[in-house]
Amino acid sequence: MRKYLFILLIILCPLFAFSQNVGVGTITPVAKLDIDGDYAEPLIPGITSNGILRIGPDPYDALDIGKRSTGTYDAWLQAGFSGIAEPISLQPLGGNVGIGLLSPSEKLEVEGGIKADSLDVQSGLIKNVADPISAQDAATKAYVDANTSSPTYIVGLSAEQGGYIFWVSADGKHGLVAETEDQSIASNWYNTQDIISDPSNHSADGDDFRDWRMPTKYELSEMYLQKDAIGGFNAGDYWSSTENINENAWKQWFFDGDQVGSSQSNLNKVRAVRTF
Repeated sequence: MRKYLFILLIILCPLFAFSQNVGVGTITPVAKLDIDGDYAEPLIPGITSNGILRIGPDPYDALDIGKRSTGTYDAWLQAGFSGIAEPISLQPLGGNVGIGLLSPSEKLEVEGGIKADSLDVQSGLIKNVADPISAQDAATKAYVDANTSSPTYIVGLSAEQGGYIFWVSADGKHGLVAETEDQSIASNWYNTQDIISDPSNHSADGDDFRDWRMPTKYELSEMYLQKDAIGGFNAGDYWSSTENINENAWKQWFFDGDQVGSSQSNLNKVRAVRTF
């Protein structure tokens, strides 16, 4: 009996020696346990498997690990019972998880971007996210919301928008901005847009934008009603972009507010607007 035990130990010892590797499906294992199998697409565990390694309590209930044979050759994990997918928990008793880095310092720390396909198209938000419970989570959510939500505006001076907001939509997200200084004090109608396009003709804040244009007849009237708040106007005629008949265009006198037609070759003042 001792003789047979000795022979068995001689056979098994190389398998359990710390300096040896064990291979399944390979005669040249390169790790302590090296399991080689076939490439295959994921399959929910059941009586069959496409994985290379299966871990589970029985043949129907398991976690399968495999490697795809197409595309980017993803490694995959799939849990399930008898063909029905089941959840996978990472660090269920605590601890951090890192993606793209070692030694994560948070519950989930990702080095690089995150892409979420389950977006609510109507609101642009990720679905099924519970409200924060802890005070710190609530503070973090409030900070993120404040820095990612679309800003709203009111009528008034706005360096961020390049001038004076003289009209704003009901939701505060869209409006019209007037430059705070004239772009020309004597230009014919034909040259106005070229003058407006020149950054040197704008204020320091207005120079940050390249979408300035001539105001329409209606917009020019709105600007006249708020001319003191906008500032920088002279008591003279200002061009609108709205054409009249016989090579005329509408202008507005910024003394009493009259709007009349004027030959497009006449010289009038120019004040630009932009839309946001």
